[in-house]
Amino acid sequence: MEQKNNSLKDFSLRTLIVIGILLLTAAITIITWYSLDVILLIFAGILLAITLRGISQYISGYLPFSNKLWLTVTILLGFSSLIFGFWYFGPHVARQINVLSDSTLNSLNHLLDEIRKFDIGKKIISEAAKSFEETQKLNILARITGIFSSTLSLLINLLIVLFVGLYTAYEPKQYVDGFIRLVPISYRKRMKEIIISVEHALRWYIIGRILSMISIGIFTLIGLWLLDVPLAFSLATLAALMTFIPYLGPILSATPAILIALSISPAMALYVALLYTGIQLIESYLITPLIQLRAVSLPPVLTIATQIILGIVAGGIGLVMATPFTVMVIVVIQTVYIEDILGDTIPLLGQHSENDS
Repeated sequence: MEQKNNSLKDFSLRTLIVIGILLLTAAITIITWYSLDVILLIFAGILLAITLRGISQYISGYLPFSNKLWLTVTILLGFSSLIFGFWYFGPHVARQINVLSDSTLNSLNHLLDEIRKFDIGKKIISEAAKSFEETQKLNILARITGIFSSTLSLLINLLIVLFVGLYTAYEPKQYVDGFIRLVPISYRKRMKEIIISVEHALRWYIIGRILSMISIGIFTLIGLWLLDVPLAFSLATLAALMTFIPYLGPILSATPAILIALSISPAMALYVALLYTGIQLIESYLITPLIQLRAVSLPPVLTIATQIILGIVAGGIGLVMATPFTVMVIVVIQTVYIEDILGDTIPLLGQHSENDS
């Protein structure tokens, strides 16, 4: 009888433990879901910190003085460049953005006029216009409030990223040590190795993206200038910035360029489409393989799937942060699951880069 009671107590205890684990998992999942935007903003700040520390460590390796001094110099130079850029190029860029916006809208209207020449096109546009009118039945005050709210939210987000990046860049050990203390003592050394592996992979990912962005921007500017397409500098800048978002970014940046070219002639639109396609082929089969000899390579399907999921869940910040977030997740899976649980040995993302350097 006593043995039966002990068995019952054992079963009850195990059941309570399982229920507790399930409730804890559910609570963590819910909290993560509702705070995903904040998590991604903090992650963006960490990427900024990795970039700043990477530059300062590279300089301090060749020149005297401490890493913190060069970190301060890097930050001051970065802020000075931004202030000078806004002061010197700001008015011109603002005008270019306005013209680009107007030109894209005019080109889109021109395209719609061409589609209306066909009966089926006229019907599709008519139905779409009715749906659009239904969604636009909001008062003007609500729209103004929405614009103001979006602008304020963007500024707050940028400040969060900036401050997280600066604090983490100056005192990374404090935050890393604090995080490591959350795991059992026996696993703390391994946790530090995992964090270092993640940091290496993210650093090489950022290097690869920056090199790709510069290459795409230069090639796009030269190509659009040779084709005599208006707003070549603005379109090339957009193409360079959108390259940070692999696969989906180039498609988004090509759309306004093709629409503007279409306002000139259908042939010009074709030339611009071929130009963007050619540049992406060069980037995919020549530039990227050369960069990935030392940088980070990710499976395209996994990257696109993550972009779509995080884009739907977290909006713009999710789309931008999807790929580096994937890099981090892959390294964690490689170290924790494949190496520690399965006992296998594989080259980690960014590991070959560290060994080569």
